[in-house]
Amino acid sequence: QAFRLRRLQVAVFFLVGAMRSRSKLALPLAIIAGFATLFVFHNVVRSFVVGTVPSAGLGPAPVVSAATQRSAVMQILKRPREIRDIIKSGKTAKEKQADRSLARQGGKKKRKTGNKAAWPVEIPEGLTYLHVEYDQNEGAFPKPGNKEVLDFMKALEVKHKHKVRILTNYRPALKEYSPTGKWRNGTFEVTDVGANQLLYSKLQTGFSLLTDEAYLQSWMDRYVKAA
Repeated sequence: QAFRLRRLQVAVFFLVGAMRSRSKLALPLAIIAGFATLFVFHNVVRSFVVGTVPSAGLGPAPVVSAATQRSAVMQILKRPREIRDIIKSGKTAKEKQADRSLARQGGKKKRKTGNKAAWPVEIPEGLTYLHVEYDQNEGAFPKPGNKEVLDFMKALEVKHKHKVRILTNYRPALKEYSPTGKWRNGTFEVTDVGANQLLYSKLQTGFSLLTDEAYLQSWMDRYVKAA
């Protein structure tokens, strides 16, 4: 501190001498001396830090004023957004957004395995799984849906509640049950997944299973085995 005070005294001395001088260099010297005085005074003031006593052998912690902090923040904000993100994290905003999206989906490994449809389907005890192949030209899921499939599902729900589950145009099942490996025009086929047995085919009978309510109830009693 004594050394810094000494520097302040010298700066003030030069400032006073420059102001008293009548030479042509008086004004430039006064300006330079004034800046030097302010600089030394600023360093002296910064050295008087109010707070806990620093550890032995260590100097006082540097103090950053609020004005300096605001100036640094403004300098960062003046940069383009992409550059600011690279400086802070090494990634652009688009890359960080992609990382967040991937994290919500469970990561690359989980996303890849999730795209692969499970087959054969694991059927819990007490449940019956039926697969329905239907003509998507007459309506597909999720919207607008297929009326024939919806009516069939509603009838099963009324009769068997939650004990019967329906798969519709399930790709792995179509590869196994359909001769073409895909859904076919004009088709409505019901297959028992657990028993691997065809229960009804609109292409073979030539009429819809839901044409007659009494026939539908009789068919469900005979073919749909629900515990």
